[in-house]
Parts: sequence; C-alpha cells; structure tokens
Amino acid sequence: MARNLGLDDVVDHFTLIGDELELLRNKSGATRLGFAVLLKYVIWRGRFPTGSHELPDDAVAHLARQVRVPAGEQPLDVGDAGAGVQQFHRATYDAARAGVARDTMVSDTDDSLGIMTLGPQAEAATIAAFVASPRRRDRLLKVLDTKKRRSEFDRALSHEDLWDVTAVRALGYEQQTADGVHSALRKLGAPDQCRVLGGPLDGEELSLKVALRDVVGSLCGCVVICVAGRLAYHEGEEPSDRSILVRKPVTR
Repeated sequence: MARNLGLDDVVDHFTLIGDELELLRNKSGATRLGFAVLLKYVIWRGRFPTGSHELPDDAVAHLARQVRVPAGEQPLDVGDAGAGVQQFHRATYDAARAGVARDTMVSDTDDSLGIMTLGPQAEAATIAAFVASPRRRDRLLKVLDTKKRRSEFDRALSHEDLWDVTAVRALGYEQQTADGVHSALRKLGAPDQCRVLGGPLDGEELSLKVALRDVVGSLCGCVVICVAGRLAYHEGEEPSDRSILVRKPVTR
C-alpha cells in the first residue's frame, strides 16, 4: 500500500459523512470496506485507484474502524481495468443518489484505467453534477439505460430550474453561435470530442465542433458533454435558453 497520509488528511478525506453511511447498509465484510475505500478515494482524487499500492495504510485503517471491518482484509481488487470501470460507475451512481457526487467526478481522460471523460458513465456524472433537484436527478439517473431516457430528459429540460444555478455560466451576445460556444468551451478546457445527451444526437460521440454546428440554434433541448461532471453546454428549447455548465475550469 501507499505511504501514510497523516492524521489531518485522513480525517479530511476519508471520514464517512451524511448519506455516505447509508450506502453501506446492505454491504458487509470486505465488500463493505472496499466500497467505502473506493467511494472516498474517487471523491478525494477524482479517479479510480490503479491498484492497492495507491491506498494509504492509515486511510484504509481509518475507514475500517468506521465500517467495523478488519483493515487486514483486502479491500478491493483494482487490478482489472474493466472491473474497475464497472465499480467506478456503480460508485458514481450511488454517490450521486446520495448527493455526494458534486465536484467529485473525473476531469481527465486516463486510458490506463479505461476511465474516460466520455462514454455512458459521463452522462451519469454530468446529471449528478449539474441537476439541482435531488428528485429529478435521481429520476434521470434511473432511466439513463432505459428506452424512456429521451422522453424523460426532454421533459426535464422543460423545467427552467433544472440546473444548479451555481454551475450555470451565461453566454454573451457574441457567443450565441456555434463558433462562439466552441471558443468558450475550449478556453475552459474542452477536448476535441464530446457526447450528446438528449435531442436528435442523443447518445452519440463526435467532434465537438461538428456537434455544436448541429446543436447551437436548433432549440433541440440537449446537453453537449465535454468533460464528465465538469464541463458541458446546454441548448434549451428557447432562443434565450443557452448556457455553459461548469463546476470549475478544466485545464488540459
């Protein structure tokens, strides 16, 4: 395992709080400890650990005491990238439902882990990060993998208060074009590729520039995801309903 973090950092980053404890109710033994370690590590570092060597001894021990599981038990197997992505996606979903996923999603591509800013998990991370109402957020997360996703998302976009106002960045007059939006997103760290949620391009991954040319001005009601849970563009159903959704600038 990794070196110890020290008491202050362990308490700050690896103490289970609020609804996080509720997520552990139906888990036991090594699974209980492993989930707690995974959840807090993702929130702390914004990515999945590459292996047990990245897990600080004192952090695991601190979590073990909280969940009442011996720290000597192997908390999780992160050697397989595919399994790691599945566990990460599940932890993201559960954390989002508990309202603890804000500002904790991955902000960069890491091919070695198989964790990408795009892909289906990007949709869950973006909904978790930007939808204001816990009830609506929970509903949208539940239908992401169903045939109802398009109709549910279209319905959600009809609500003016869908987004967390602290994450909404208004666009200036000169930015009300595809090129203007593209320039604004790139300055915030948007990569070349994006994923679209809602509208005619729902579920597609394509060039950001191409997507914006189709989306901006279409009033289709959709979100162009640039970085999961960090950066996106919202095209509303009214000419005045366009904005950038950003948790913090993403430097690349």
